[in-house]
Amino acid sequence: AKMRIQEREGGRVANDATYENIATIREQLFDHLIELQILVNQNSAASDSPLMIGGRRRLEADLHSEMARFTRHDDQSFTLVVCVIDRIKSIRDRLGNDTTDSLIRQVAGVLAETLRPYDKVYTAGGGKLAMLLPNSPAEGGFEAARRCQATLVETGFTAPSGQKLRLTASFGLCESQQKQDWQSLYDTAYKALTAAKKKGNNQCCANVAGELIFDEE
Repeated sequence: AKMRIQEREGGRVANDATYENIATIREQLFDHLIELQILVNQNSAASDSPLMIGGRRRLEADLHSEMARFTRHDDQSFTLVVCVIDRIKSIRDRLGNDTTDSLIRQVAGVLAETLRPYDKVYTAGGGKLAMLLPNSPAEGGFEAARRCQATLVETGFTAPSGQKLRLTASFGLCESQQKQDWQSLYDTAYKALTAAKKKGNNQCCANVAGELIFDEE
């Protein structure tokens, strides 16, 4: 609109095709900007440790990027997974904060190695971890969570003191939905995690359009 006013003031009248071309170019630049942001995040993830990747701010920024991409291309859905190490509170009470943080880093590393190269792992506070799975519907997210569960069961973990431990985790996940912001997406996945934990340890639950679907279903 500003351009139209300036052109009228200058005695120039552009046809509608000119503005349509400008709008198209703007949309293309916006898509490229999102792709560039995702590429930068992926390259940063490759050089950081899983715990550094897992900062809450990084999670929010990447969710913003993925939601913007999904808003413009609704065929590129993605899945957010939130998980928590089972009995994390008792582990922290028994072994202390430093040991617990070390174990969380180890679990984050196992998750990162289990997922696809372009999937991302984050710490989300309170012993929780989050996984962002681009171009993956809820079904694919469920399969990824199952793989992570199996890998954790098979992995031996070592505390800084040298103590050997076996750890499991429970998972909650949801698929991206239109007209949803990153916070509501996270809350939806967290509700699925809460439902999974109510069934016990080493559980998985997906929140699909408000319906809770468990692993055995």
